[in-house]
Amino acid sequence: FLLGIFAPPLLLYKSALGLAEKQAAGGGANMALPSSKLQDLFLVVASGLLYLAFWVLQILALARVNRGLSGIGWAAFVAFASIVAVVRHSIRLSYRIEGSGMEDFFVCLFFFPQALAQMAKQVTSEIQPAATLKAESPGNAKVDISL
Repeated sequence: FLLGIFAPPLLLYKSALGLAEKQAAGGGANMALPSSKLQDLFLVVASGLLYLAFWVLQILALARVNRGLSGIGWAAFVAFASIVAVVRHSIRLSYRIEGSGMEDFFVCLFFFPQALAQMAKQVTSEIQPAATLKAESPGNAKVDISL
């Protein structure tokens, strides 16, 4: 979580590399389109620059250099969240996790450190994409839990 706050590109890079390894290993039929290392590196560098621009512009706005810099900083943050959402969406498609692109965007916009930590954990886990576990509820009713 703390790494997601202070160095989000590192977790994004870890997630993109883990996804690339899974795609290279064969994956399933519902996989996202594979990406190249150059594309992954571009996304990581772009997200790092946008995140840095957000903080620099917010600090300059607080220092009263120019009040309009704050708005530009927030636009950079939204672009950063969009990049993280694209990678999250690709991971979700690859692991067949339910959800939508809109959910991914808003999670990455409001909870990006948690989303980055979740993405990094997902790509390093040994859980199979289509695994289904059987659980029993207190009333002895069977419940299927898809991962």
